Amino acid sequence: MNRQVKSRQANPVPRSERHGFDAADVEIVNKESTLDVKAALAGLDPLSSMETNFERMPTPTELSYEQFMAQDMELQTMDAGSDEENQFVEVTVNGDYRMCRRGETLLCKRYHVAVLANAKELRLQQKKIVNVDGSMGYEDRMTSRQTYPFSVIHEPAKRKGAEWLRSQLQNAR
Repeated sequence: MNRQVKSRQANPVPRSERHGFDAADVEIVNKESTLDVKAALAGLDPLSSMETNFERMPTPTELSYEQFMAQDMELQTMDAGSDEENQFVEVTVNGDYRMCRRGETLLCKRYHVAVLANAKELRLQQKKIVNVDGSMGYEDRMTSRQTYPFSVIHEPAKRKGAEWLRSQLQNAR
């Protein structure tokens, strides 16, 4: 009875949900163990437990775009404009994390570059003007600039990559 209580405390996963073997199932005699390896590994076949559920298969165009977005690019990040600005560039896309100090080079995938290119700040600028009646006034203007300016050192896709980057930077997000 005491062994059952310890066994339940040590392994909270029910026996029906476990895969492989349990140490409690192995008898150790004279510092030797007996274990049926084939039986233990039978439940660990990765292909037998894999489930695929595609709503539709990706087209060749979509697959080539995914390959294009996964290409490695090398960037030179620009220094921070002031001490108040963030001194690091940090980008995460689907759990793929990249970080570098501003002013250094960064090797990353094209999908990271897309995030950097679309990271923009909007600022309100006020310009002094003289109104029609002669009174002083202000004109408000919204300006957009990149949060993390960069330049491309290595572009593997040449012309196609340059056109893609130009369209990303012109995006008015």
